[in-house]
Formats: sequence, C-alpha cells, structure tokens
Amino acid sequence: YQSDQHVDINILQGHYQTALEQLDSLSRAGLSPGYEHERMALVYLLMGDLVSANSHADSAMVMSPGRALAMDLKGLAAMYAGDCAGALRYFNQAVDADPAFYLPYFNRACAHRCLGNREEAIRDLTTAIQESREMGMAYFARGMLRKEGGDTEGALRDYDHALASDSLFTSALFNRAF
Repeated sequence: YQSDQHVDINILQGHYQTALEQLDSLSRAGLSPGYEHERMALVYLLMGDLVSANSHADSAMVMSPGRALAMDLKGLAAMYAGDCAGALRYFNQAVDADPAFYLPYFNRACAHRCLGNREEAIRDLTTAIQESREMGMAYFARGMLRKEGGDTEGALRDYDHALASDSLFTSALFNRAF
C-alpha cells in the first residue's frame, strides 16, 4: 500500500521514470501484475510513448481479462495516435466490461466528438456524470458541446455544475462569461 502511494506521488509530480521502476518492481513481486501493467500503460501514455503504453495495456488485458481500465487505456492510446474509430471500439469494450465505470463513457464521448457525433458525445457525458457526479470535466465538456449546438441555457447549467464540483475549474468560469 505504501509503495502504491509512492508510485502515485511520483506520477503526480511527473517523475515518470521513477514511477515506472517502482511499478516494474511491484509487478515482478507478483502482487497484482495486471493492475501494475495498467498503471505502467498510463505512465507511458503520459510520456507520449504509445508503443509501450499499448504493450503494457495488452499485458494487462492478458493478465486480467475483462478489466475495463485496460481496454480504456487501449482506447486512449488509439485516440492519441489519431485513430478515433479504433478508440471508439476499445471504449465500447470498456463500457461493456464495466457499465458502472464512468471513465470509459467520458473517453468514448471524446471519441464521438472526434468523429463528429455530438449527440452521442453528450449522451456519454451525461452517463459519466450520472456515474460520478464529481467529474467536473464531464460537465465542462458537455457544456462546450451544448454551447456548440446552440443550447446556451444547458451550457450555462453545465458550467455551473463544473464549478460546483471543482472550484479550481477556471475554464468553466471563463466560458460561463460568454
């Protein structure tokens, strides 16, 4: 547990190489290798190394089949590579694997947005919000989509919710002023 905290601190502080070394050590210890590979995939995504991120997400999917997070990470890697349609397939798998996990809905909304499917994106953001009411980014993103679609009142409500869920959400405050 304490090792996990050290990894998280290193990730948050941007000490990615140190975090990877710690995760590799934890993985070799065999405590929960699928989980550690998911976290390594995340760190590699943060570093912009899509090949390594995909490799570790694949390992996580083999070691812990059916885990939504590994599929979600594969989708993120596809998004970062510009493959929105491929990302959508992985996000769909992640949603199917764990319908109560809010993050794949948020990420799938991003893929829908990338593909020009605004209504589907709004629907997924609404589900992400229902699963995690404190997800200010989902309120903000939905507000942006509503603003683009001409729903000013809906956008304003979403920006207000984004601010209420995260007081540091300055982008929502800025956009609230439109």
